Parts: sequence; C-alpha cells; structure tokens
Amino acid sequence: MRAFVLAAGYGKRLRPYTAEVPKALVKVQGVPMIEIVVERLKKFGITDIVVNLHHYGSKIEQYIKEKNFFGINIRFSYEDELLDTGGAIKHASHLLNDGRPVLLHNVDILSDIDLASFTGEFEHKNADVLLAVKDRKTTRYLLFDKDNRLQGWENIKTGEKILRQYADLSSLNPLAFSGIHIIGNNALEKLFFYPEDKFSITKFYLEYMEELGIYGYPHNDDFVMDLGKLDSLQIAQYLDLRKFL
Repeated sequence: MRAFVLAAGYGKRLRPYTAEVPKALVKVQGVPMIEIVVERLKKFGITDIVVNLHHYGSKIEQYIKEKNFFGINIRFSYEDELLDTGGAIKHASHLLNDGRPVLLHNVDILSDIDLASFTGEFEHKNADVLLAVKDRKTTRYLLFDKDNRLQGWENIKTGEKILRQYADLSSLNPLAFSGIHIIGNNALEKLFFYPEDKFSITKFYLEYMEELGIYGYPHNDDFVMDLGKLDSLQIAQYLDLRKFL
C-alpha cells in the first residue's frame, strides 16, 4: 500500500503562521506537520508516498529533500490551482495507477489511530473505500448503517441531506470523518475518470455509494486532532508527541 498526503492547502485558519510558510511546515513542538505524518506512515511500513503541493509547495519539497526524503520514496504532485481532495487524487493519477490501494492522510491530522488495524480492516472487508470515522461533534456527518456501510451525509447546520436510495435516516449512525481513508483500485479507476477536475472526495463518495462498497471504520478510542486550527495547534504544543511518531 502507498500513501497520498494532502498538503497543498493555504492553511487560512492558521494565519499568521501560514503567511510565508506552508501549513505542512508549521511546527508542533519543533516538528513540522509533514514530518509527523511521514514518520507515522513509516512506522506502519508505508515507504512509498505521494505529496500534493501548491501553496509554497517548493518549500515543502525542499524540506523533504533536505531530510533525504526520510529514507523512503516520496514523489510530488504539483497543482497550478487547488483542485480539492478528489481533484488532487485524479491529478496525481499517473503516480497512483499501479493497482495498489492508497491510504490518504490530511497533513494537518494528528492521530494515534492504529494504521495496521485500519489497513487490516480494509482488506478483511474487501472494501472499495474505508473511512476513519469517530463519534464527535461537528456540523457535517457521514451516515452509516448497522454494517458501517455509507448511506449518506448530513449538514446539521443547514439541514442539507444526501441519502442513498431507500435509506432510512432514523436508523443511521452519524459519524465525523477523521481525515484518513483508504481507496482501493476499483474506486480509484472510477475517480481517475471522474468528469470534473476539481471536486471534493466526499462528493465522489456520495455519488458512488450505491455502486461501491464504502465503509466506515469507527475508532472512538483513538485520539484525533485537527491541527489546521489555531486553538488546536496551541493545545498540541503540550501533548506527548512521541505517541504520534
């Protein structure tokens, strides 16, 4: 399995830190986010990584080169404009089209999720997509049935809902996405030929949830933090960083 690290964003919620530095190089206790994610992926045996780049992308590439690519195979996918999560994967199809599943990891997600168990569940379920999800408060939820298969999406702030045909909203379990997921070859092939070039991966999942086996992986006992917010970044400075590396 290879990994795709989403690191192209502007990091607007982290300004002023990201005025002259890409989000991926913002530091937690002296360690850039990109290094935390790469070292964690390495810990679980992933040694082939693609990183998408846009905002100050050359600085991220330079840092990784200065680190001697962390001793693994890291390649870059530059975007002339931000293509959103789904578009980023499609844009990098020439680097991801060898038939292997891809583990996607947002660069600003700090988590102690057991990636070995996560990838094992993907293989056990023979899933097309496996999403790390958690029972936590948010405004947008993915909706799953009793077998943890994706049935829809709901924005509780706006009331907007998207449901799979015949889905019973009252019986579904709302869970928040944790920014870590695995996409298998069957789903990747469809994504590579998606008619749009700029689109969210959530949009893709919801459009294909009837056709693909898209499942949730609840990990309520694991720690997850979105470092893309100033308050979270400040809290992270006091955590035991060793558990995430």
